Amino acid sequence: MKTQLIVSNKHYIAVVDDKNFIIDTGSPFSMSESGYTLKINDKVFNLNANKRLMDGVNNAGLIGIHIDGLIGLDVMAKIAIEIDEANCVICFDEASMNNYKKIVEIDTKMMAMSGIQFHIKLNSQQCVAIFDTGAYISYVSSNVVGNAPSVGECEDFNPVLGNMRSSLHEIIIDIQGNTNTTTVAKMTSQLQMMMSMIGVDAVLGIEPLGVKKLRIDMPNERLEM
Repeated sequence: MKTQLIVSNKHYIAVVDDKNFIIDTGSPFSMSESGYTLKINDKVFNLNANKRLMDGVNNAGLIGIHIDGLIGLDVMAKIAIEIDEANCVICFDEASMNNYKKIVEIDTKMMAMSGIQFHIKLNSQQCVAIFDTGAYISYVSSNVVGNAPSVGECEDFNPVLGNMRSSLHEIIIDIQGNTNTTTVAKMTSQLQMMMSMIGVDAVLGIEPLGVKKLRIDMPNERLEM
């Protein structure tokens, strides 16, 4: 199934039946405001209603448009999703549209607790990162930030921790030998405490990867970019 992709304030949103769904690898479950049956080719997914959480997301005002629901890991565990920001298209459960040069292995064993994990080099340090497409701000631990000077501040909303405020820093990200500089936020003390319990150094969205096309293939445990 191919449908329209909207990118709003670094959030990736699929338009399905005139409804807006965030693609969120940071959420173990898919949901909607009032319950919804999502049909993707021959597969049917029943999205539970969670109006309270969806109201919290919309009231935070960080996305820029109204969100009707989110597509989480329970759906993505069964189908591949391909994001083509350059052409404003998103494909569900289809053959790949592109010839990708980089393949990053992902770990889904702890999916229910911590989402998609992968290994990446940040500021020359080998790190364990969570890949969270629902994160418009990426976070790294204070150990990774090190002495990098602050380049600003940011505000964010987390469904568990609520409103968060943090400093921004530039770091170097290395994906299979290809490096670029990206801006991330230093984890708040609460967030770092949560992440350290599961051995995670960073929570990264799509933007730090520096790509406009990406295939999230959880059935085959890999990211293609």
